[in-house]
Parts: sequence; structure tokens; C-alpha cells
Amino acid sequence: MARLIVDFEHGDAAAKRALLTAHADDAVVMDLSCLDPISWYAEFPQLKGSFPGQFAMSGKVELHLREELAGVEEAFRDRGLQPVRVGEARLGFTLPRTLAMIVNEAYFALAENVATKADIDRAMVYGVNYPAGPFQWAQGRQGAFVELLDALAATHGGRRYEVCPRLREEAR
Repeated sequence: MARLIVDFEHGDAAAKRALLTAHADDAVVMDLSCLDPISWYAEFPQLKGSFPGQFAMSGKVELHLREELAGVEEAFRDRGLQPVRVGEARLGFTLPRTLAMIVNEAYFALAENVATKADIDRAMVYGVNYPAGPFQWAQGRQGAFVELLDALAATHGGRRYEVCPRLREEAR
């Protein structure tokens, strides 16, 4: 009988491929934070679902399942995460993709001396009613945001996803 494997590791594509190859007979749900789940679904039929684990916010994480699987949501809850089901899975999912653009724009505003980090955070919390400001969201995740923006830029081209140099610098 096939096992359910929920891979919470944010590894590179090679590590993900190795895990899927080693578990061809199991049902796998994995963190594909900065990879396009659709192409992975086509290549690996054992991949039954995906989520952007690097971008779990306030204990919640988006989860896409190709089919119903017993035990998946419990695996998230056991790790203190509340999975939020989404109908579509694309590169960056919805929340991380949106946050990446907001965080990147905040870094551009900072670089242009529009305001301080604290002022930008405060403006977004009080002016737009966000639960946190972009620098609060980015704290400790700068590298993940840069990785996602770079993947989006490589996929879609153009300057839309160009990473602010200051964000890239803080990601190092």
C-alpha cells in the first residue's frame, strides 16, 4: 500500500526530483514554494499536491491537492500549520506572489528615501488595513522573496519582477 509523504523541506529542484524518484509508488505532497507545480504534476504522477511552505504566514499555508488524500491536513496541523485549500496551483501560488510584489515595492520605496521601514509598515497597517507591514512580512524571508521574484522573472520576462537591489542585499 502506498504511503503518504508530506515533504516540508524547502530544497532545490534536484533534491525534490530525488525525493520524487525515490518515492514513485507513494503519494507525495511537497513544498514547491518557488517552482511551478503544474509542470511537476505532469512529470511526476505520484505528486498529489503542493504548497508554498516558505511562505506560511500567521500559521496558515496555501495547499493545492490534485485529489483527496487522507491524512494530509492532519500532517500540516501536526506541524502547527492550518492548510488553506486553493483551487489553482501556479508558480508562487497566490499569497506569496502578491506579498513578494508588495515587499519588493516597499524596498524600492525605502531605497528612494520615501520613508523609513517603520513608517512604511505603519502606513500599510493603518492606511491599507494590512495585518502587518511589508518589512514585518519580509523579516527572515528576504531570501525566499528574492528566490520567488527571480523565478517569476525567469518565467515571465520583462521588468515586472525585477528585484530591488536593497532587498537582494538584505537576502544575503
